[in-house]
Amino acid sequence: MDEVYKNNWTITFSIGVLICIEIPPNEDKMIKAADSLMYSVKQQGKNSINYSLFSKNN
Repeated sequence: MDEVYKNNWTITFSIGVLICIEIPPNEDKMIKAADSLMYSVKQQGKNSINYSLFSKNN
């Protein structure tokens, strides 16, 4: 962390929270939903937070 302050680097966070209402049928479906959420948060800009609900209908 000292390097961050010393070099005046800017730190930002984009956070996506995937809430599973139902258990996904497989890992690939859950990873695809989380990946899609991650990209949508990043498109909103820096320091964004977004969430998505996962159900079998997704």
